[in-house]
Parts: sequence; C-alpha cells; structure tokens
Amino acid sequence: HSETGTHRYPGIIWKMDKTPNSIRTPAPTLGQHNDYVYRQLLNVSAEEYADLEAAGHIGTEYPPHIR
Repeated sequence: HSETGTHRYPGIIWKMDKTPNSIRTPAPTLGQHNDYVYRQLLNVSAEEYADLEAAGHIGTEYPPHIR
C-alpha cells in the first residue's frame, strides 16, 4: 500500500462456494478516485471540479479537526 506498506493477512474472511475471492488492489487512499468519479462518472466539468475543491467539498486530506 502506498501509505501503510505491506501487511500479511491469514486470508479473506468470507468464503463463497461458487465465487472465488482474491485481493486485486490495495485499499484506496482518501480522494484517490475523486477525479475519476467526479469527472468521468458524474460528468463534472473541470471548472466545477475546481470550484468544489476550492470550497473544500473535494480533497485528499482530512480536515485538521478530524485528525
């Protein structure tokens, strides 16, 4: 993981008979997929996205009062 490194786990907690389980990617970091979700899935324009970032609605860091 980009922030926490590698951790060993005994396996996936749940097992399903007809559905194979595997870990494909590490957990996302805060805001890692913001651009994809807002710009591609929600069709938010670059200007609207910048406005949302400036207003503090979109970000990649927790506000100081949450830490």
